[in-house]
Amino acid sequence: MKMLVSFIKARLDMPFGTHHSKMMLLEYGEGVRVVVHTANLVHKDWDQKTQGVWVSPLFTLLKETAGHSPSLFKQDLLEYLSVYGGAVGRWKEKLSLYDMSSARVRLIASVPGAHAGAHMHKWGHLKLRKVLESSGPADSSVKGWPVVAQFSSIGSLGQSDQTWVCSEWLCSLSSCQRETSCVQSLPPLQLEAQYLMLSKLSRSNLTSRTTCVAGRLMR
Repeated sequence: MKMLVSFIKARLDMPFGTHHSKMMLLEYGEGVRVVVHTANLVHKDWDQKTQGVWVSPLFTLLKETAGHSPSLFKQDLLEYLSVYGGAVGRWKEKLSLYDMSSARVRLIASVPGAHAGAHMHKWGHLKLRKVLESSGPADSSVKGWPVVAQFSSIGSLGQSDQTWVCSEWLCSLSSCQRETSCVQSLPPLQLEAQYLMLSKLSRSNLTSRTTCVAGRLMR
């Protein structure tokens, strides 16, 4: 029987970088869908844990030469796929033929590498900052709102809270439409972090292979 699964090695331009995409590109006879989800593509993530899934509208073939949504979702997606290179590039060519104007979202992708110049705000939280500053809520409507972050595991918080988490990263997540930068827009920003604590885990979770050993837990 012909194998229906093929494995493609992603191009990496740095030794410690990795693609950690959680996305599906589904092709039907009548169109394509893009699915972005929080679960890894392993059974236990889908069967045993609460996850989030965004499913796009059904995109059909272009009737004209445009097809970019007002939110630039298609451009975001094609730029992201171009970073993979290799055999994934055929999906970029295929998806460029579809009308994605019904998408009303932006895709904030993250790719491995050191980004500078014009590429600095194309990926990750700096792109999120740029999008929120141009299309986010007005400063006056979210005044005093904290940023609530939930973690099951995290690589590093930095040497202090001001190294990265409560400075650069928090600034990006709290950006909105305003005349001054978030650093200048006092009162100070607030971060409410929810982290998985051993004292709050049930006995069944403590014995789970996917809980304690999956990431760093605080005692």
